[in-house]
Amino acid sequence: MEREHPARIERAARTALRGFFVSQSVRCTLADRMSALRLTPRVLTSSSGSHIIFRQTYGDRGAEATTDGRDAPLSAERSLMSRNRVIVILLIAVVGLGLAAAQTPRRRATPPATKPTPATTAPKAKPSPSQPADVNATPLAVVNDATISASDIEADVNAIINRDADPYLRAYYADPDKEMKESRERAVEARVNSLLIAAEAKKRGMSTDQVVETEINSRIPSPTDAEIQAAYDANRAQLGSARLESVRAELINYIRNERAQELYAALIRRLKMTNAVNKNADVNAANLAPGTVLAAVNGEPLRVNAINERTKAYIYKLAMRVYTAR
Repeated sequence: MEREHPARIERAARTALRGFFVSQSVRCTLADRMSALRLTPRVLTSSSGSHIIFRQTYGDRGAEATTDGRDAPLSAERSLMSRNRVIVILLIAVVGLGLAAAQTPRRRATPPATKPTPATTAPKAKPSPSQPADVNATPLAVVNDATISASDIEADVNAIINRDADPYLRAYYADPDKEMKESRERAVEARVNSLLIAAEAKKRGMSTDQVVETEINSRIPSPTDAEIQAAYDANRAQLGSARLESVRAELINYIRNERAQELYAALIRRLKMTNAVNKNADVNAANLAPGTVLAAVNGEPLRVNAINERTKAYIYKLAMRVYTAR
């Protein structure tokens, strides 16, 4: 509780003391009137010549006799001394309370909180990026207290990846982040090409497979032996120590796929000249909202959602192939 002000305490004490004096004066007045009734003397002269004073009293005590008329003034004097003693005690108490209240510190009013002004600090220097942890030092297995790390098998994994005929797998193994971005760009291009072929098939009244068969597959010639030998020599790093005859079928498919890609590219160039193709956004832009239209062919939109789903599955397959090699 908050302490009261010393002046307020002193005023309260004076009020109480004033009430006490009023009550005492009233009591004295009543006492004087009663004394006038009680102390009306009836003086009788005894046979011995002394005075006997009788005072009228109230209650069941009867008559009280005194043998000397000087007792009444003494009683009044004692009453006055007792009253003065009480007044002195009250005055001492009031002075003591006033001094105690004056020595008690007043609780100061809390000033309204002010909004601190932020101090202008110099921009902190950005820490230089730390070198990434060495992935090759990560333990992969422990055999008879011998730890096998990624660096122990890296040469074998590298040989397996480089022997693979898929150039995109080799690119993903060398730089996963770069290959993911390029794969998204290729996915947009492939989807636009599919829309172009679908538009061409609709014009001809054919299915897309029929268009591909007519414009591409039927125009691929069979590779010659010289072409097969040239492809074998150009890919010796990937083929390793494999003999030509053991990989001949793979080399034929490799040559046919290269020619199919050439015919496919020529077809797409022609279709882009006869159809409306619009590109609206970069597929690798940051914070692309769902539903963003990346491109459109003859008004048909290509949204980022389809690219996200397609590349997610593609990257997962590449990662699993690297995992299997390891």
